[in-house]
Amino acid sequence: MHHTDLSNADLRGCKLQGAFLKSSNLKNCDLRDTKFDLKAKKLAHKDGVVCVKLSMDNKFLVTGGKDKVVRVWDSKTFECKRELEGHKKYIWSVDISQDDTIIASGSLDNTVRVWDVESGTPKMILDKHTSDVLTVLIDSISQKIFSSSKDKTIRIWDLTTGNSLNVLDGHLEAVRSLRLSKDRTKLASASDDKTIILWDLQTLSKIKQFPENEAVIAKVIFSNDGKFIISSGHDNIIKMWDIESSRLVSTFTGHQSNISSI
Repeated sequence: MHHTDLSNADLRGCKLQGAFLKSSNLKNCDLRDTKFDLKAKKLAHKDGVVCVKLSMDNKFLVTGGKDKVVRVWDSKTFECKRELEGHKKYIWSVDISQDDTIIASGSLDNTVRVWDVESGTPKMILDKHTSDVLTVLIDSISQKIFSSSKDKTIRIWDLTTGNSLNVLDGHLEAVRSLRLSKDRTKLASASDDKTIILWDLQTLSKIKQFPENEAVIAKVIFSNDGKFIISSGHDNIIKMWDIESSRLVSTFTGHQSNISSI
């Protein structure tokens, strides 16, 4: 079979099929928002898939969805290696630790569950949220988990003990998206209240709130240089905000419906 070298390629937003993936070198590729067509191997949840995450070493995928099961897939053979069961409702978010040893899943059953990748066993259930968990982030370097919820809060958890360390309270509606800055000193959050908040993780205080948008904000990320925040939402527009001045500096239009991921 012909081998394709795609190392270091930018594959964001592409749709990759199973046979192509098996014969390709994807080392160090940018695979954000890449779609994996694995139908040939019959990799399927029993209901809709809501979230997917690729491990740092590109060796496995983690998916979650409406069937309440987290599945771990081998990215070379496309076999399901683990089925992690325990959530009572849809799984809305999954993340993998930087060392690829831990999975966190957030569910509409109000909980975050933490799993061991190797054994598939549950390590912890984090159950302090009072409504749907919409985002989970693992930072194994600081040994913390971040989660956001429809209860309008952001929680910071100890990755080792599962203790709830802090609650960031500032949004007026569901918090849909979280993103850590590269230096791990700041956290950006986006909400149904149409605002973005930038948090200082050392003082656990609000640095600034960006001007109110015209619609729900579904996703927020930092630019690679850390100078801008980029957001998308239900107004079908991608927006770029200057962090220092809080000004909206660019907009990108063209989509005809909600933008749920960037």
